[in-house]
Amino acid sequence: MNHQYIAPLLAKNCSSAKSAPAAVLTDCGWDVGNGFQPLTTVQIAVAKGKKLVVRLFTKEPNPRAKYTQRDDPVWNDSCLEFFFQPIENGAYINLEMNANGAYLSAVGVGREERRFLREITERTVAVQPFRQADGWDVEAQIPFALVEESIGAPFFLNAGDTLRANAYKCADAAEQPHYQALFP
Repeated sequence: MNHQYIAPLLAKNCSSAKSAPAAVLTDCGWDVGNGFQPLTTVQIAVAKGKKLVVRLFTKEPNPRAKYTQRDDPVWNDSCLEFFFQPIENGAYINLEMNANGAYLSAVGVGREERRFLREITERTVAVQPFRQADGWDVEAQIPFALVEESIGAPFFLNAGDTLRANAYKCADAAEQPHYQALFP
């Protein structure tokens, strides 16, 4: 993960990333040839100095949403994902969410060396899906305490800090499979 995304601070007592600037996912490096690349955006913010808030939106009116449980293989559904590296030790946290609000969360250095966050901490990510006529979005509130317990090190963000992160849109088993990323 070689990219940094600026995490703007939300106004005091604000708990949503809706007011943060939106970045559009434009990298389609995994084009499967069907031409379907829905408009997808990510917004990220620090809320109340206690949590990272990530909101992802996609203009996908009929998302595949079969999975309903935590750590189900939601990447097969229409899925919005946020990956970030809290500290520069190589470990990163992935959060993958579908339109039902089911999510998969894990931590590790590589793709094969991952542990579900539920195996490390009892804390959870608050995930709220929203459906609209022309698409859907999901907002995840990630407590700093959950991040600290997951990586075994202190974690905190302030306004203007940088966060090494990437956002993805995928749908491996959907009628129109597609893959997008904020950064290549």
